[in-house]
Amino acid sequence: MSIYTSRYCGKFRIIDYENAHRVTVKFIKTGFITTCQMIDIKRGNVRDYMAPYLFDVGILGFKPDFDLKKDPDYRKWADMLRRCYYEDARQYVGCSVAKRWLNFSLFRKDLASMDHYREDNFSLDEDLLKFGNKVYAPSRCRLIPNELNSFMAIKPHNYGIRKINRKKNPYLVTITFRGKGKSFACSTEEDGKAIYLNEKL
Repeated sequence: MSIYTSRYCGKFRIIDYENAHRVTVKFIKTGFITTCQMIDIKRGNVRDYMAPYLFDVGILGFKPDFDLKKDPDYRKWADMLRRCYYEDARQYVGCSVAKRWLNFSLFRKDLASMDHYREDNFSLDEDLLKFGNKVYAPSRCRLIPNELNSFMAIKPHNYGIRKINRKKNPYLVTITFRGKGKSFACSTEEDGKAIYLNEKL
């Protein structure tokens, strides 16, 4: 059987021919199967939705029948990938995305099962459940209020955390609220961050 080449997604072959307007093809590299027209095959315009699409790692996993740029789930997915795989996202050095969530169709499914799905002013967060986590994955991420997410993004020194000269609980958190201040000693910066968030929120 003849092998055809897509202009963007590699080689594929026809596996079923119903008529010129309905031809089923299978991409050789990914195994993705889709239906198209014969004219698209001849022009090389057939697309493999299991091939890398965004930042050379993200795949769509299906043929969308809606405008991706207007879809809030897609925007969250694209922003997550940008944080991890766009070279200028220095704030997120060392972050990565679990294999499952590199597939937009699976990410969308998992996102829909989360609390606060499609509610306004909620963001996807990766380190509320475990401070210091750098892997975006279903078991490690939650949708949280934008205000809380902004707090989580603050660097440790902006939490009023400083190191003091003692062996036990060597970090001191100073919190000011309505003109009154109080301090807490803790053993790590992560503990200090948790104390700060608990007091402020």
